Amino acid sequence: MGATITQVIALDHHDRLSSLTMMLGGGLDIDFDANIERVMRGEPTLDGLPGPQQPFLDALALMNQPAEGRAAEVAKRVSKWRILSGTGVPFDDAEYARWEERAIDHAGGALTEPYAHYSLTLPPPGRAAELRDVTVPTLVIQAEHDPIAPAPHGKHLAGLIPTARLAEIPGMGHALPSSVHGPLAEVILAHTRSAA
Repeated sequence: MGATITQVIALDHHDRLSSLTMMLGGGLDIDFDANIERVMRGEPTLDGLPGPQQPFLDALALMNQPAEGRAAEVAKRVSKWRILSGTGVPFDDAEYARWEERAIDHAGGALTEPYAHYSLTLPPPGRAAELRDVTVPTLVIQAEHDPIAPAPHGKHLAGLIPTARLAEIPGMGHALPSSVHGPLAEVILAHTRSAA
């Protein structure tokens, strides 16, 4: 949802931006809900771009399974992230367990994973046409193995914005293990420096 929210900010509050970075998402013109329903029925997507892949559907199924107690909840969340990370980069279960333990502590010990962004009302796909008027320097990051917005969604999104350039992080999926922090930070910092 971050890439979607960022596109809306670029449309409605462009005067407050000095640069724009989006990753792991698709363009406003993509009907994600309709596409995932079609993928689950074995039908092609409406827009010709690849729909969410099986690992994402597996992660969704896992997220809907109950977990008894904190340890089981942490293990379930780590398993979800391992699925979404893919096999292109190293994944450290202990690292993600520490992050999820901190998230639970931050939530006051609540074991229900927050899903508020799933209830966000998406903007109408027609607003995507407005992206051609975005003039702020824009970076779109495509993760090579993202099962939610697989390639070429990043390329498609970058094509909607005249000032956008595309960067791909090899091996990255829809998770941010420490193995991708360095390459990701480098490309974002280079973009923000050039936009300054």
